[in-house]
Order: sequence, then C-alpha cells, then structure tokens
Amino acid sequence: MRAAWAIVVGAALAAGCATTRPAPPTVVPPPIAPRPSRVERALAAQPRLVAVAVEARPSLDEEGGPDDAAALAATLEAQAAAVVARGAPLSVGARAIAAPRYAAFLREAAAAARRGPEALRALLGGDGVEVVEYAAPDEPLLVTSYYEPIVDGARRATARFTQPLYRAPAALTPADPTLTRAAIDRRPGGALDGRGLELAWVDPIDAFVLQTEGSGVVRLVDDGGRLLALDFAASNHHPHVSIARALAHLQPPPRSMQEVVAHLRGLAPEALREVLDKNPRYTFFKPRSDGRRGAATSLGTPTAGGRTIATDARYAPKGALGLLVTTGPRWEAGAPDAAARFVALRRFVVDSDTGGGIRGARVDYFWGQGEEAGRAAGVMRQEGRLFYFAPR
Repeated sequence: MRAAWAIVVGAALAAGCATTRPAPPTVVPPPIAPRPSRVERALAAQPRLVAVAVEARPSLDEEGGPDDAAALAATLEAQAAAVVARGAPLSVGARAIAAPRYAAFLREAAAAARRGPEALRALLGGDGVEVVEYAAPDEPLLVTSYYEPIVDGARRATARFTQPLYRAPAALTPADPTLTRAAIDRRPGGALDGRGLELAWVDPIDAFVLQTEGSGVVRLVDDGGRLLALDFAASNHHPHVSIARALAHLQPPPRSMQEVVAHLRGLAPEALREVLDKNPRYTFFKPRSDGRRGAATSLGTPTAGGRTIATDARYAPKGALGLLVTTGPRWEAGAPDAAARFVALRRFVVDSDTGGGIRGARVDYFWGQGEEAGRAAGVMRQEGRLFYFAPR
C-alpha cells in the first residue's frame, strides 16, 4: 500500500508539474511625481504676516552695502507720495492702516534716515512701531532678484536686430488665444505685424531678458547710441512659464540667468524659438520720459537699486517699509558666476512692485541697472526673512 500510494502521489505531482500555470498579472507601479523644486514650493505657499515679539525683533543694522542715507530718505518720500496717491489702506497683520497715516510714518522714517542710522534705528526699534514678519508656515521665504538690463538695438529691423519690442495693442482681452508669444513672434506674419506698434528692434534673446525683467533700456546704435528707456505697459494675460524650469531637464540644469542665456545663445533659430514659445506670456512696453530714472514700479515710483522689492500683492502690504535679511553674491576678481560666495545682506526696503512670476512665499529684490546688477541678480536664489514696520 505504501508503494502504491507513493506511485499515485508521484504521478499526481508529475501531472501538476506538467500543468502550465497562468503568469501572474504584470503590475505597473504608478509613476512617482517629481519632487517640487524650491521655487515651485515657494510659489505654492501662502505667506502671512506674523507679529514679532519685542525680544525677537531683528537687528536694525544694515549689511551688504553702503548706508546711503540721502538715497534711502528720497526713496521713502517717494513711497509716501505713492501711498497717498493710491489711497488704499495697508493691511499689516490684523490691522488696516489708512493711507495718510502710513504715509506720515514713511515721511517720519525718511526724516530719521537723513539724521543718520542711529536715528532710524531708534524710530523703528521704539515702542511706537509694530514689527511683523512675512512668512509661510511650512516653507522658507525664497529671495530672488531682478534688475534693469541695458541692451543694444535699433529703430528698424536689421540682420542682427530681428525681434520687435511692442507697445500694447488696443483692447487687450484676457488670455486672447491669438496673442500668444508664438503668434506674436512668428516671422513672417506675426499677429501684430503692420500695426505700427514697434518701439525698437533687438536681438531675440535680449528681448527675452527685457520681457523677463519687465523693463529696460535700449541703446539705439542707429541713432547715435541714444537711450530708449522702456517700462512695463501691459501683458497678454497668459500665465508666466519660467524658461529656467523649461530647461530643467538639461544635465546639469542651468543654475543662473547667465547660464540660461548661454544655453539659448547656443541654439539654432528654430530651436531657440521653440524654447522661448514655452512661455506664452508676453510683455508690452511704453517709453519712459527720462532714460536715467529708474523703471516704474507697480505703485508708479522709480525702482531704487538695493531698496525696491516685489512681492505677491495678495498677501503683502503694498507700499510698506521693510527689512530684508538674506545673503547676496560676491566674487573674487575674474571669478565666474558659479564661483560666487554669498555674504550677509541686510537692507531697508520698500515694497512697491509685483510681477507675473512673483507668487507666494517669494520676494524679488531689485539689484539695480546694468551688467553688474544683472550678474548679481542672475544668481540670487536664497532663503531669507522679510520684516515690515508699521506705526501702532
């Protein structure tokens, strides 16, 4: 019986082994979403104004640049005039401060600045002033920078200057599908051709830089080097898409505006146009009456190098005086941009600007005008803190 049982079991096992079993179903794991970049996290964050206790207030000493008392005072006085002209109250924390009251505070700060750093510190550190911090609950404040470029161009198109800079067309409608970047910049037959809106012609990459920064100066080589200063006039209302983000697949990805521009300059015209068209947002310009004055902010004041900041107007008190605490780039003579070291940067600033890409827990610091300002602005992507001051 034992032998017979063994034969039966062996046959059954053999039969089982010979049976073809269906293969288990293939399970495809869901794709892992890439981790958002620091910029994307900052843009998605919703900052708020948090009261700062007296013992936790920041130092009111400035670092990272000269303390130009007269220039700071002039900036504060211009800000006061803009706050009055705008007329809207400033929301600082839970309080709404009437425009005339806050403008008087700005003029008081300007007078203190003229007396010197000690007088300004005494005013802003006193019991009559409230300090709030602009911060997101779970995301550090991202500090980037912008500047005003100076580029060569001409009144008419040439073999070198093939890209027009336009005035705003009449009756702009939100996100008009006929006025995307691709439609406007198409050559020949662009959407705005033949309408007499051209202000000047520049290199396509210089046009990209001017539109990214929102203003700039064109040195007209066919007009004796005359400077044509241009301010932001309007946009086509399409969303802003960062070209740096569109190039993030490169290895290594560009780390600064300079590296973005260097990559673009290496592309063939068709490939360049394909990259630039990834950002459908288009900026239109208007001539500035005085080419030596700073570009106009969203409040209408001139930008002041090292003093003006741009923030998200949905959350920040537009018009307010603040203190920005972060780090800024420094280079040894002849060092490449990638070799920048970052040192303390602590500046009294005025919140008077905004922009299509300035969203969430981000502040854009205006570095100034020209090549050196652009070099510094191009590598700024630092963490920082921003404090606002308000009269009690």
